[in-house]
Amino acid sequence: MDDLPQFTADHHGYYRNGHPFFPMIQEHSFPFMDWSNSVFLRLPSCLSDDLNWSKEKEQARQIMASGKYIFWEIDLGLSSFVFTPENSAAFFSFSVAIEEFTAKIWPEFQKQTFGVVLYNGALTSSRNFPLGNWEPTFLDWVNELNWSTSEPHYDLYCIQILSEYLHRLVSFLPDSTLPFALIDAASIASPGKIAQLFSKERFEHIQLALKGATCPFSGICWDEGLNGQGYLGKTLSLKNSSFPSLGLYLPKDKFLDASLIEAFDKLILEFNESQTPFRIIPEEKLTEQWDGIDKLIVPSQAISGQGRRKLLGFIAAGGRIETFEGTEIKFS
Repeated sequence: MDDLPQFTADHHGYYRNGHPFFPMIQEHSFPFMDWSNSVFLRLPSCLSDDLNWSKEKEQARQIMASGKYIFWEIDLGLSSFVFTPENSAAFFSFSVAIEEFTAKIWPEFQKQTFGVVLYNGALTSSRNFPLGNWEPTFLDWVNELNWSTSEPHYDLYCIQILSEYLHRLVSFLPDSTLPFALIDAASIASPGKIAQLFSKERFEHIQLALKGATCPFSGICWDEGLNGQGYLGKTLSLKNSSFPSLGLYLPKDKFLDASLIEAFDKLILEFNESQTPFRIIPEEKLTEQWDGIDKLIVPSQAISGQGRRKLLGFIAAGGRIETFEGTEIKFS
């Protein structure tokens, strides 16, 4: 039993020793707030930092003595980092910082650690991924998805590469750690785009804390936005999320063109305005995440062969399927 991770997560939320846990994380380390059960603590870990965390370890002991959990940030400076296809030297330096955390921090504070942040900042863009460096691989990616290069897909490509990069870094953390990315999504007006960019299929092994999210997501609400499965900020301002019985089917990227994103926007805004609880489920995760869902709304023109088989399984399990227009679907 002692070998089991203390904190775990699934599409419903977070758990401490198998029991539901709603993280309420204060964004500043001190003073301790009455409403919080966890405290954010930054470890300077940029390429120019010496990885001497003596002061932070003392702060962590104070947090631990207070009975609160620690939400570490290994601050690698990735939100301002310029990524290139061949950046093995920088990646090695980042991995060394994570290994230092594993060796110097984890043994003492493992049982009091809620999670570990590897990315903290704005959404990545062409500033982080200069198109001149990435254009050949970007065009290959676009062709693979049968998209027109005239459509604005580079932001999606950047977040995909960031996700892959973070997943590589996560492999240097202890297996029982909950890894996080804190991303400011307030600049994205489209809830459909947010659903696509931050799909659990894309961030499969990374927990998200999003600022300014306009649609439900699997993760923590950072400062502002719709209710998540936890809160990070200065003043607690939301309640625990509910368990909706309505699901919204998110197709694979190759189907999500501008017109379908617009249809998602309209439907999500209608749900938000009517305060209808719902959960967004990517096609890839449908079978493992349909528990508790009675009705699934799908874009009928964007179902892959694999998705159709999963939808048949959902119907066999007693679920109902409707199109965006409200027409019930019964596959034969």
